[in-house]
Amino acid sequence: MKMKKQYVTLLVLIATLVGHVQSQENPLVKKIGGNELERKEAEATAAAVKANPATTKNRGFGTRGISQGTQTPPPVIIPPKVEGKKRAVIFTSSGIQSASTRGIAQAISATDSVNPANPANQVVAVNQIVAPASNPYSKQGELAAQSGETAYQMTYTVDPTSELKGEIKFTKGTTEIADAGSVNFLTQLADAINNPKLNGFKFVIEGHASAEGSAEANQALSQARANAIFDFLTSGNYRVDGRRLLPVGYGESEARFSPAAGDIALSQDRRVMIYKLED
Repeated sequence: MKMKKQYVTLLVLIATLVGHVQSQENPLVKKIGGNELERKEAEATAAAVKANPATTKNRGFGTRGISQGTQTPPPVIIPPKVEGKKRAVIFTSSGIQSASTRGIAQAISATDSVNPANPANQVVAVNQIVAPASNPYSKQGELAAQSGETAYQMTYTVDPTSELKGEIKFTKGTTEIADAGSVNFLTQLADAINNPKLNGFKFVIEGHASAEGSAEANQALSQARANAIFDFLTSGNYRVDGRRLLPVGYGESEARFSPAAGDIALSQDRRVMIYKLED
């Protein structure tokens, strides 16, 4: 009988520990939710306090013994709205075709990007331009588009407080995810994006390359890597809605180190950055 009680107690303890682990929220929810999620949660708390201004009970000692008192809850502070960060990338004709095969970009094109009736234009726009003579985004990396040729510029705005970077690694020169840590991160990211708190939120997946090699090849590889992450998140057990994701390859256009820099420096430019998109 004693053994049975100990067994039951052990099962209860295990169930409690499992429940505690399951109740811990994925930390990426708050991170990629950024300023908007922080404000929404604070506004909801403020509304709840206003609707039910019940005070917390407080016991104190008076001249006639223990007395029952009340204490007003502290005011809820709603964080100010953070200014969005504008992002832009210039593609070649083949580059924009590759970038438009998945997610949000499927719903737009250079011909209708100014059409306000297209809901995708509330998030991202694509416009036909003439490629500039030099890269306006980096002194180290080059644009895939040659000076004077027809090119396409994609622009959008992100919440800078939602930035994720450096957690996803690829085998050099491929779209193969390199290690178990990267797979685990992507699994956690999919779980976070599917969290009900982030319903309606949209995200951009940016692939970036170092300045070694051909700018056009780097553009294609970085786009292929962003597409690979998109495919991971939207397939299998994860099933993230692809209409909430924008995979974009920046190539070496935002490289910070010259091709002559050592590999330790150059590896910092081979990165994936993820942001919450602003509407």
